[in-house]
Amino acid sequence: QWHNTRDIDTVLEGNKTEVTKHCNHQDKMLCNQFVLTPGVGGPMDVLKLLIGNLSLRPISFSRALYKRDVLDKWLRDNAEDAWNIVMLDFIDLVPALLNFLISLNFPQSIQIMEATVQESGSLAGEGGQNVTSQLQSSGLLKRDQKSLYLVDIPQDLGLPYLEGMLKITYAVEGQEETKVVEIDFDETTEIVVSQYNSQYNQTMIHVD
Repeated sequence: QWHNTRDIDTVLEGNKTEVTKHCNHQDKMLCNQFVLTPGVGGPMDVLKLLIGNLSLRPISFSRALYKRDVLDKWLRDNAEDAWNIVMLDFIDLVPALLNFLISLNFPQSIQIMEATVQESGSLAGEGGQNVTSQLQSSGLLKRDQKSLYLVDIPQDLGLPYLEGMLKITYAVEGQEETKVVEIDFDETTEIVVSQYNSQYNQTMIHVD
């Protein structure tokens, strides 16, 4: 369904309705579109255009949809729904989100063995805070534990600080060797850990 709107909530709610309605139609492929449509809705929109508070450029709508904790968090929180095909515009703006959506299709699950986080400026020998249980039980692992997607590390882990170092040790189903991800982060850092990334010996890390 083409929602033909520039309102973000309308697009999200419309897609949720569509995927819920067709979730049991296993003989059909469902295509959901998350594209905002430019348009002028009335005199107030004309005034906003004249004074520069509104743009009809498609990329401006995509940037609004792709702001942190909007579409990325919404799709992560609704990842258990029966999505088949997802249409997005200006996909170069959301590399981590694309990586997450692709990773949901890979068969092997991942297991978080250990995760620790340390505030920036802390002494290296202090060890840091163990956040293994947060990653294992907070619902951040999606589709039968196929993918871990952190869209806002301080918020997702409930940290009292915005910058630090995160270390994750994980294993991929069917593989004996464990893998380690270690990154410096701030509130703009996104990370995806999955078998998809492991297969290509990389972890998706994106900083705005």
